[in-house]
Amino acid sequence: MTLSQIIYYCIGRIAVDAGIALAVLNVAYAVHRRYRDKQRQRRQAEAAKARNRKEIIDLMEWRNE
Repeated sequence: MTLSQIIYYCIGRIAVDAGIALAVLNVAYAVHRRYRDKQRQRRQAEAAKARNRKEIIDLMEWRNE
């Protein structure tokens, strides 16, 4: 095996390893994004429930006046 063949082999291995690393990072980021979106939806739902509760309480107080 000549020096140039060794260099090409090493470059190829590095490229393959980098490609695998990028694929793993891409999957990890997709999982993170999905988790973040679910958290955001959960927080928005809680905020909507709180707003609805406050509106109901305000209406009940208004009726009692």
